[in-house]
Amino acid sequence: MVLGSARGKVYFYLLFLLVATFIGKTTASLGDHLPDFKECVKICQSENCQDGNTALPFHLRLLLWTCPAECDYTCQHVVTDRRVALCWTFSMLFHTRDFPLTEKLDYFGAGANVMYGLYLAVIRIFRLDQEDPRYKPTLRRLLTAVCLILYTLHVCYLSFWSWDYTYNMIANIVIGMTQNVLWTAWGIIRYRKTNRFWTVWPALIVVWIILAMSLELLDFAPWKGLIDAHSLWHLGTVIPAAWWYLFLVKDIQDDVTGIRLKT
Repeated sequence: MVLGSARGKVYFYLLFLLVATFIGKTTASLGDHLPDFKECVKICQSENCQDGNTALPFHLRLLLWTCPAECDYTCQHVVTDRRVALCWTFSMLFHTRDFPLTEKLDYFGAGANVMYGLYLAVIRIFRLDQEDPRYKPTLRRLLTAVCLILYTLHVCYLSFWSWDYTYNMIANIVIGMTQNVLWTAWGIIRYRKTNRFWTVWPALIVVWIILAMSLELLDFAPWKGLIDAHSLWHLGTVIPAAWWYLFLVKDIQDDVTGIRLKT
């Protein structure tokens, strides 16, 4: 029994060492390593940062922004906008002409958008973007892996097992409602703590989205063959999308201000 226990420990340590060889230290998110992001930053700095911070507007220099930092921030939006645009491009193509390919791109793009929304909600609300405490980076990597695996299984099920419209709708509603609950709770809690109205915007946006989503669930025949519940659902998402962007800007500004006050 003692010999068997000793062998078990040896195998465990060997397995641990094998796994440890694949673990590397990281100081940046995956997005910082994207080739197009690094190329964007390189071009921006070479074209705008040769003479120090002279290319920056006065209000940015007043807030202690540097030219390299502004290039990094700008390129984050450039690279992210390209990927977000794909979701809406696929949706536009599908609604323009319904082919099997455009339908799949629309559904998979929408699913990726919804899953990323949940991923962002968990990262932001529980501050998994921070490096301290030390367990947060591990949780962030675990969350990333779980979301990627769930999305991959979702796509594989629809592609190779069954193109199930009911399942697809339920899956997106469950993921969407989960992030809605998270943002609503976060908004209410933050508003009670800070008494700043913009902190409750996520909860109000969620209410708007739920009302608009009811058009998807309570369908009706197209009015004069042109306007149906689905088209009105898309129309109803325009304002909350812009509103959500304004909230993200406010949240980032508040976060940056808090960090600078601490330093």
